[in-house]
Amino acid sequence: MIVRISLSVSREDGLKLHMPPPYSIIIQESKDGRWHVVMSVEDDPQTSRQWLCPRRSKTQ
Repeated sequence: MIVRISLSVSREDGLKLHMPPPYSIIIQESKDGRWHVVMSVEDDPQTSRQWLCPRRSKTQ
């Protein structure tokens, strides 16, 4: 697994590391055919997320 950590430097804040969110914001599909799509993207893990979770038709 690759984890991307951002780094910023400023005179006011000094050195700051920006960690990734604790979950993936990339569209994923579960074993039962449901997709999990995050509807809002924020870097703040404290921000509530809205998810869209459609599923495949059972007739396939």
